[in-house]
Amino acid sequence: MRQDNEPPALEARAVTKIYQRFFGTGVVALEDLSVSIETGRIVALVGPNGAGKTTLLHLWMGFQRPTRGALRVRGIDVAEARARAGRQVAFVAQDVSVVRDLTPREHVEWAAFLRPGFDADAATGYIAAQEIDVPRPASRLSGGERTQLALALALGCRAPVVLLDEPFAHLDPVARLRSAGVLFDALRRDGATAVISSHHIADLERYCDWLVVLDRGRCRLNDATASLLDAYQVVADAVRDGTRHLELVGPNGSFRLTVPSGGAAPRPVPRPATLEEIVLAHLSHPEPGGPRGDAGGD
Repeated sequence: MRQDNEPPALEARAVTKIYQRFFGTGVVALEDLSVSIETGRIVALVGPNGAGKTTLLHLWMGFQRPTRGALRVRGIDVAEARARAGRQVAFVAQDVSVVRDLTPREHVEWAAFLRPGFDADAATGYIAAQEIDVPRPASRLSGGERTQLALALALGCRAPVVLLDEPFAHLDPVARLRSAGVLFDALRRDGATAVISSHHIADLERYCDWLVVLDRGRCRLNDATASLLDAYQVVADAVRDGTRHLELVGPNGSFRLTVPSGGAAPRPVPRPATLEEIVLAHLSHPEPGGPRGDAGGD
């Protein structure tokens, strides 16, 4: 965690991002969003499609400019010093981009040539652990293998900040669990700050110590996962007409949640809520202040 005189690893101050349409009003992706992430945190960034998750990561990377507000990486203003801020960050996009004609090992060699301080051994070790150290070019790798390759290159950067946008989307459940363990162990060993956007909340509960929930461009939750898990209990759990009805009680009152039962029987209550139940309860509950207008961007 950061020292008293150390800036946050990542910061967004009153950030609004509006995508302008050719006709009509703009689409609000983020609205007056303020988030501060301390050094060393492993953060789960979750929310429904269109919540603004990818937009926020792209703004921190300097790929886009905010309509209003400021973004900083380790105290560096992204708008004023994009290149300097970018050298602090490793990024893996949801749509993985690789060089089609290069093998995984050649990707590592190319990255070591392009980025000073690149740790080829770390990247090669991750590739070997995920069993993609193959002589095939990237064009012949599966979607999951290309994702693993991108994660290996991100780890090789040994960047103090790592941003991952849906890094496990193309992985099967077994590969997801195996790669997540290796990935998060490496991030913690390096003392890196990481933000992982994902819909696999149950997986993130195992590894992330902080949770940020976005909904329609605003922050709905921003707290330590341990604190949330301690604070919320399920006090009702019943199945009616194929639907599971839950009631959660937490610091902000009670939340009712309905989800498909999936054939699961009700569990005894009271019991601690899972992180996924907490997130779904907040997203299902009307936001204080009533409904808002259109919001876009993931």
